[in-house]
Amino acid sequence: LLLLPLLASAWTYSGTNYCVLRATENVRPTDTCANFGRAGAADNIDIVAVRGEYESAQIFLRNDANALNNVSVVVSDLSSKGNGLISSSNIQVFQVGYVFCDQSPRYGGSGGGWRPDPLLTMPSTGVTVPQSTAQSLWIKLWIPPATAAATYSGKFTVRSVVNGSSQAHDVAVQVQVLGQTMPPLAASNIGSAWSGEWTSSYFQPYYGDKWNKTAFFDIMTEHRTPPDAIYLSKPRDEDDILYMASVGAKWIAILDVSSLPLTPSGPPAYRGWTSRNRLGGSCANFTEEYVQRMLDLLAPTVNFLEKQKLLQFAYVYGFDENPVSCEPQVRKLFGAIKSKFPGLRTMAVLNWSPMPIDLPLDVWVLQYQEFNAADAAAWIKAGKQQFWYHCIEPASLSNLNTFIERPFIQNRLLFWLAARLSVPSGWLYYAVDLYNPYPGQPRRVLNRLNGTQPYTDFNPANYIWPQYLDIFANGDGQYIYPGPDGPIGTTRLENIRDGLEDWELFFHRANATESLNVMVRSATDWTEDSLLLETTRRSILQILA
Repeated sequence: LLLLPLLASAWTYSGTNYCVLRATENVRPTDTCANFGRAGAADNIDIVAVRGEYESAQIFLRNDANALNNVSVVVSDLSSKGNGLISSSNIQVFQVGYVFCDQSPRYGGSGGGWRPDPLLTMPSTGVTVPQSTAQSLWIKLWIPPATAAATYSGKFTVRSVVNGSSQAHDVAVQVQVLGQTMPPLAASNIGSAWSGEWTSSYFQPYYGDKWNKTAFFDIMTEHRTPPDAIYLSKPRDEDDILYMASVGAKWIAILDVSSLPLTPSGPPAYRGWTSRNRLGGSCANFTEEYVQRMLDLLAPTVNFLEKQKLLQFAYVYGFDENPVSCEPQVRKLFGAIKSKFPGLRTMAVLNWSPMPIDLPLDVWVLQYQEFNAADAAAWIKAGKQQFWYHCIEPASLSNLNTFIERPFIQNRLLFWLAARLSVPSGWLYYAVDLYNPYPGQPRRVLNRLNGTQPYTDFNPANYIWPQYLDIFANGDGQYIYPGPDGPIGTTRLENIRDGLEDWELFFHRANATESLNVMVRSATDWTEDSLLLETTRRSILQILA
């Protein structure tokens, strides 16, 4: 999203303070336009995008004298001088909702009360903004791939009722569409392992028979994070595989080969384990019987993949964050798989240094702040790939992360860092729809607390490991919410997609990646400046045009 410097502005109409904000700016209930440095009279949205890309902006409004009722945004078609058109059907408007974040002892900067995150559907009657409360309206624009390169103009009209009187204000919109085209998932250069499942441990209990998993799959795919499933203790359903392939996914996990029952009648090997155990040195001793059972379990799925000509997109996962002491077992399982099914890729999260180059592993996944240039160079020289990942770690404020409390811009800068170093070729995240409330508390869908106001009743504290009552994180393991009418997206997920789209455009383009140093230099050194990010991206797109 490129909002030009002239957008550092605000305007007041009938006592309501408005301003246009960037998608990387967090709005909290007590904010005013002045908190974002807005002053002056300009009130337009100015976007630069490539074809096939999503872009977003925010319209901020607040009235200190009265509540704002029936607030809505009427969007128009955007047209060019050459009779080109971006239909209003490609523009969506959401109310940015607030969730209440309690402080967690697990990570820095947590808590702080009401925070923006869920993107709530706009009711037909509009929304309500309480008196002296900041409200952001999220504008999401899709540029169809066939859109002609040109400058498109139109307007959005913000309507509301204040103290019984109707008011309306027009916001001019200009969108410059460049000649480049965002590669679709099927042509993406970026590897994807964003894990999500539709099981009793994830979102399935919220909906029962009311909704199938297609809505969940679709919202994640729209954000370039098709829901993979890395922790499968039985082979992935064939229907899921076909869906993933149909949307262009090039990375499809089919089994966690280290999570099968250690004995034919026992529980899955890692059920109930946590990273506390694994990082402490625990490693299962896989028998020859286990190895053969694993291969027999994989065989039908591999045969199906070969018949569908999809084997090149599949991989097996295993040894999640296991220590170096597990190397013999890694060699045993993955070696057997590569011997039996040479076309099936292997992937593991292993925070090791150095990494044995001859390990039967195709994709080495590393927690991003552990990056070592020499280790990575040797690995890539051997023809292998390195993905990065994050989770509840790194938890320090000195590292980028995607907790609800973090600035939106951090969700985007993670992928700018990957692009700048030009080493990782993909990203893994352990769960996009895992939510464990405090043990004993019921699972519930997200609803507004009061009519159409932005405050919601969903407690985002995720007890990732329910056996540990001192560990929860707001938003970790969860980028969408269960809503009354299906999955609800988030501001974080929107910024993640923007970051992934940026990475796609910058991928292995030396003339682009050198410029990224202005924004992000290392895992602990970056600049949180939304305007600088946008002007930097604009200059890079001009270089690449």
